[in-house]
Amino acid sequence: DLVRSRGLGDVYKRQWENCFTGIMQANSVIDDLQKLDPAKFNMSQPEMDNFIAQNKALRAWFYIRLLDAFRNVPLAVSLDQSKNSVGQVTPQELFSFIETELKTSIEALPAKNGNAGNGIAQGQWTKAGTAALLVRLYLNAEKWIGTSKYTECATYAQNILDGDYGFYELGKTWDEVFDWTNDKCNETIFGLNGRSCLTLSAAQRHVDGVDNTILTQLDKRGYGFVFHLHEIYVFFHIAYNHRNVGCTTTL
Repeated sequence: DLVRSRGLGDVYKRQWENCFTGIMQANSVIDDLQKLDPAKFNMSQPEMDNFIAQNKALRAWFYIRLLDAFRNVPLAVSLDQSKNSVGQVTPQELFSFIETELKTSIEALPAKNGNAGNGIAQGQWTKAGTAALLVRLYLNAEKWIGTSKYTECATYAQNILDGDYGFYELGKTWDEVFDWTNDKCNETIFGLNGRSCLTLSAAQRHVDGVDNTILTQLDKRGYGFVFHLHEIYVFFHIAYNHRNVGCTTTL
């Protein structure tokens, strides 16, 4: 009733359906890849692990959105129904699953290569992109599961800022990271291709956590979804202030 009174019923319904569609597609790919012998495809095991980790990171992102919007959701990890939860899991269980998936994926994913943007790797998950998901997860932990994780949030944000996962720096102008050429911008951590007609409402971007995701409103330009370095600076300082001085600032 509360959702309907705010006029957000369709938004929540689309978020639920779209996220679980993405989750099950990722599950299908992961199931298939785990059955393959990479040598038969002239691939190394680390290359295969990279493909699997990218799908796990993508799946974790969908679950972060669901955790933010709904808290209690079913946990599906395979097309094999016997491996999935019976009914909903608690926010704490879902949080732990996401955290483990992202930490494991960081180890298998590559760091950014070079200092001229993501280039042809734009739209692929890397160590920094996955760490950015962990930053969001930890930043919102107190809201989502009742346990603060600001130290962990600050740690992963600092790792990105220190270049542990590759070279990143702020763009020369505020909108460089949102432009068509942001695959060459060193501020871009992760960019997902979008269409010029796509827009996302504030309700879709932010439900009731500190932060869900920073999404670009498209106006005939750029990428539809971007993680960028400036927000990592912001998240780091929010986490630092919460941890050290008990600041209650939220986004």
